[in-house]
Amino acid sequence: MEALFLDCYGTLVAEDDVVVSDISDRVAAAADRPVSSREVGRAWGLEFRAGCAAPRFRCQRDVKYDSLSAVLRRYGAPLDAAYLLQLLFAYWQRAPLFPEVAHVLADAQVPICVVSNIDTADLIALLDHHRLSVDHVVTSQQMRSYKPRPECFREALRRLNCTPAQAVYVGDSWAADVRGAHALGIPAMWVNRTGRPRPDDIPARELQNLTGLLQPNDRIDPS
Repeated sequence: MEALFLDCYGTLVAEDDVVVSDISDRVAAAADRPVSSREVGRAWGLEFRAGCAAPRFRCQRDVKYDSLSAVLRRYGAPLDAAYLLQLLFAYWQRAPLFPEVAHVLADAQVPICVVSNIDTADLIALLDHHRLSVDHVVTSQQMRSYKPRPECFREALRRLNCTPAQAVYVGDSWAADVRGAHALGIPAMWVNRTGRPRPDDIPARELQNLTGLLQPNDRIDPS
């Protein structure tokens, strides 16, 4: 391994599930008809994923705003999407770091590129908040494209001047990270902190966390 590509949210820091759940609770409570917080969260997630998959690229913050606004209209909740999303955007810049991450990054003996489906300013603010130093960052905003599309992966390869076989990609999303990396021939590792079932038989080593990721003379066996 001559280069390490790392996803961010869910891999280096905790996902925003708690904040999304809190906002969904507020929407459900304000709706003009009975609806569960779970149903609101599911609808918001579907709207958000559709926005990210749309042909015309929009930044993550804009997609979040449009998708939440659509859900507020759907359920007749007289709330301000921009106000609610202040909670989420603040979280993105201060999300808690998983305990082993700072040590793993400090001990890395290869160049590191963080590759994230997030707006650039939010990722930089997060890394600065935790005083994490990496060699490069590639964001969806920079590439006008979301993983698992190939643009972010290709840019990471270009930045670190390596071939797919020389790199390893580590991420917690099977769809965005493992499948996206595998499609370009980049060996992948799947961070599975909660014991989720393996979705399919794409070759990827499963990690409970990042501890021991970069052992001396490690040779990545993706199977």
